[in-house]
Amino acid sequence: MASSELSTAAVVLLGVIALGSLAQALFLLVLGRELLTIGRRLDAFQSRLVRDLQPLIADVTRATRNLADASELTEQQARRIDGLVTAAVGRLVQMERVVEEVLVPPASRVAGWMSALRSLRMVVDFYRGLRGSSR
Repeated sequence: MASSELSTAAVVLLGVIALGSLAQALFLLVLGRELLTIGRRLDAFQSRLVRDLQPLIADVTRATRNLADASELTEQQARRIDGLVTAAVGRLVQMERVVEEVLVPPASRVAGWMSALRSLRMVVDFYRGLRGSSR
């Protein structure tokens, strides 16, 4: 009798283990199905995201290209302006030399003559003043 009770207890335990295994298998099947559904949703989300971001990426790429072109044009303009300023400064230096070499010496002579004429006039005025007061 002990062996039949033992065999009944063993059958019951085996049945419980089989039922647990069956429940686990069903759980794994449901989990696998849900994971497949989530995977499809993620693929769809990824596709939508790529599709929605394509125009933004194109706009950013175009803006970056335009910014690079503008930067290049700005650099060219800055070089041109630098060349013009350098040329203008060179011409101003040449003009300064011309003024110093050509205009300043005659102007200083003219200024010397004018100063001498003023001095002569002051002497004449002084002399006239002396003559006028002695009369």
